[in-house]
Amino acid sequence: MQEAKNLLLQERLSVTEIAGQCGYSNASKFAACFRRITGMTPGEWRRSNVIDKGDDVAQ
Repeated sequence: MQEAKNLLLQERLSVTEIAGQCGYSNASKFAACFRRITGMTPGEWRRSNVIDKGDDVAQ
């Protein structure tokens, strides 16, 4: 799941793409396993861990 977490930090990849890269043929099974291990869905984990890039823009 650590690899899945690393991939989730890359916002350009969908959860379905990440599931495939982690060896899951079904995104639903990936999400269920991810939730069982982390207590969050992949989308919830991504939202709570990705830094809003808009905050870093210098004006």
